[in-house]
Amino acid sequence: MSVDTAEPTIEIGESSGAIRGILLDKEGQPIAGLYVFLATITDNPAGPIISFSLESDKGLTNAKGLFVIDNVPAGVYSLAIWTPAVNFLIPAPNGEEGSAIRVEVRNGQITELGEIRIKRP
Repeated sequence: MSVDTAEPTIEIGESSGAIRGILLDKEGQPIAGLYVFLATITDNPAGPIISFSLESDKGLTNAKGLFVIDNVPAGVYSLAIWTPAVNFLIPAPNGEEGSAIRVEVRNGQITELGEIRIKRP
């Protein structure tokens, strides 16, 4: 599979925003060719409910690990990884087990996440 090395374009409007980040493994190497999905977490007394769909907004990491999810409605989201073998939420920067990164998207703005290090799926 050939992975794109071009810088992704970003589309935002007055009623949408975007998320940009770089997905790296724990050793700092880019993770290419993975989809990063928007996910929502709903608090529940029995534990959080995580939801995302393969049709939901997503970005594909390029050869440098860079991904963009654009035209995102304003709100707070988590990010999920899905492969045929595994799916998981991207943990919060503190790496605490069971945590999830929280991303706030604002209309007309790009939310820069910088480097995100995860265990390679």
